[in-house]
Amino acid sequence: MSLKAYPLFLCIVLIITGGCARHQRDVALFEGPPIQDVTTAFDTALRCLRGKISSKYTFAVGAIVDNTGKEQLSEGGTAKYVTQGAGDIVQTALLLAGVGVVNRRDPRVLIQEMQWGTIKKDQIIPSSYFITGSINSLDFIPGGGVEMEVAGGGPRYRQNRILIGVDLFLTDTKTGKVVASVPLQKQIVAYEAGVGMTRFFGEVLFNLDVGGMKREAMGFALRQMLYLGTFEILSQMLHPETYGECRAEIDHDYGNLVHTKSTEKYDAYMKVKPKSPMSEDRDKEEKEPTASIAPKAGSAAKSEESSQGDEHKDSQQDALVEPISGKETDQELITDKAGADEEEVVEATEGSGDSALTITQETADKSADNSSSGKEDLNATDDKQSKTFWQEEGVESKPLPQEVLW
Repeated sequence: MSLKAYPLFLCIVLIITGGCARHQRDVALFEGPPIQDVTTAFDTALRCLRGKISSKYTFAVGAIVDNTGKEQLSEGGTAKYVTQGAGDIVQTALLLAGVGVVNRRDPRVLIQEMQWGTIKKDQIIPSSYFITGSINSLDFIPGGGVEMEVAGGGPRYRQNRILIGVDLFLTDTKTGKVVASVPLQKQIVAYEAGVGMTRFFGEVLFNLDVGGMKREAMGFALRQMLYLGTFEILSQMLHPETYGECRAEIDHDYGNLVHTKSTEKYDAYMKVKPKSPMSEDRDKEEKEPTASIAPKAGSAAKSEESSQGDEHKDSQQDALVEPISGKETDQELITDKAGADEEEVVEATEGSGDSALTITQETADKSADNSSSGKEDLNATDDKQSKTFWQEEGVESKPLPQEVLW
C-alpha cells in the first residue's frame, strides 16, 4: 500500500468507528439488557423469616471490611478485587427478612442533626444487635487445561478457580457479647474453551482463533454468600421449629450448611422432637393392647339415674381426650369402687334422712379427690416429658439460648 493511500484508509476506519462524527452532535449510546431488581437463590428463605422474629428487636450493620489485601491493575490505576459495599448488602438482607433495622452505615447525618439541635439524643432508636465481619480470604487456586494441535490446528480448554471466604458476627449491643457467628467460603469458577488454526494456503499464512471464557460474577457470588450468612446468624437465635420450614427453601446446589450451629441445633431437635400425647398413646395401644376388665358385680346394681350420668361423663371425656394406656384401668377401678361404695352407703342408710345425705356427700368428695389425683399424675408425666425435651438417651441436655428472638 502506497503512502498516499494511508490517510484515506485511516479516515475510513475512523468513520466506521464513529471517530469522525461531528462535534456538535452526541454519539448514539449502545444499550444492553434492561435494568432489573437483584434476586438470589436465598430470597425465598429470607422472606420466610418475616413475622417469626419479634418486632421489639432492632438490628444494625457495622463494618464488613475487605481484608483480602488483593488489588488489580485497571485503566487509570488500581482497583479492589472484591466489593467494598458488603455492609449495605447485609442490610438489604435484613430488610428482606422483615426485621427492624436502624441505619448505622453512615452516622454523620444523625450526628449533624444532633449538633444542629433539630433532633434530640433520646429520639434515636437504639439497636439490640449489630452485625460485623470481613471478607478475609481470596486465594487463586492453580488451574489446569489441555491443548492439542494437529497440522497447525486444534482445540484447547482451561479452568481456574478462586477461593473466597467471609466471616460474619452478631453482637449484643448492650453487653458486647458475640451471640452468633458463621464462616462461609465459595469457589469462583472460570473456564476458557476455544479452537485455533494456523496454516499456509499457498504463499498466504492463514491464522484463525475462536473461543470464549466464562467466570462467575464475583460481586454477585459475594452477595449470595452474605445473604446466606445473614439467614444463618438469624436462625441461630431462633427455635428450630421456627426456622425449620425456611431452611427447606434453600437449594443445596446454591448453599449447603452442614456444620453450622443452626444445623446442629435443628438436627438435635429432629432427633428428640416430642410426640403429642395422643400419638404416644396410639403407639402404646398398637404395641400393648390394654386388656378389658369386667366391672364388679356391685356396680351392676347402680340406680338408672346414676348410670346415665356416668355414661354421659364417660362419652364427654372420650370426645375431648383420648384415654392414656395404663391409666384407663386405674380409672375404671376408681369408678367401680366409687360406685360400689355409693351403693353400699345408699343401702345402709335408707330412711336415715340427713345423715344419709351427709355420708353420700363425703363419698362423692372422696371420688372427686381420687379423680383429681389421677389428673395430677398425668400432669406430672407431661412435666417430666417437657423437662427431657432436649435430652437424648445417653446425651447431656442441650438448653436453648437464654435470650431468643421469637
